[in-house]
Amino acid sequence: MKKLLFAAVVVVFATSVSADLQQYTFKGLFTSSDVPSSVAVGDSYTLTFQLDTSTTDNNASLQDGIFMGAVTDLDFSLNAGSSGNYGGGTMTSSQFLQLSDNYGYDGVNFYASPAFIPGSGLSFSNAGSLSFAEFGFNLYSNSQNLFNFSADSGQTLDSVLPALNLSSFDNNANVYMVFDNWASRVSGNITSISIGSAAKVPDSIGSTGLFVLISMGCLMVFRQRLVRTE
Repeated sequence: MKKLLFAAVVVVFATSVSADLQQYTFKGLFTSSDVPSSVAVGDSYTLTFQLDTSTTDNNASLQDGIFMGAVTDLDFSLNAGSSGNYGGGTMTSSQFLQLSDNYGYDGVNFYASPAFIPGSGLSFSNAGSLSFAEFGFNLYSNSQNLFNFSADSGQTLDSVLPALNLSSFDNNANVYMVFDNWASRVSGNITSISIGSAAKVPDSIGSTGLFVLISMGCLMVFRQRLVRTE
């Protein structure tokens, strides 16, 4: 019985790999639109997503970082009171985040497109009869050296970019969507960024499941001992 309990605990720990997740919420207003019935100028939006700050740089460069699998659990929607009727969108799986500081400015860039990176649980509404092509956000700063690239690759995201904050990116922070095979576009300013607390989040079974399994194992050992003493 002790061997069975030990094996159960080992299995639980082996399947409870954690990730460092940081919750972000972007808010802003749309400033241009080729599809005003779906997204109108002046419409406000909310974008939430999580960054896995433990992802590592896959790019062999001290000027550009590519962090595959960094962005996950994304949700985008127009706020109540908006004139447009756009249905919003979600993304369940990971997409990459790019950091660049070799163009005279520092930039954080993200895009999600079913044409370029399929299989990510990406589900965004069309704009009327115009098919969805891409969603993304960009943060730019006229100040360089915001990023701490100290190796060609292998650095974790939190060691290069401790956090996304609007005060560090003073030039053209925006979100955008593209429709109709990149022929129609909407874009808006990012007016605020709020940051949730970082947390260790199990990828599979959580701490509650761990507690339950260990408790069940202990109960089985206890009952076995009772049977032997009766």
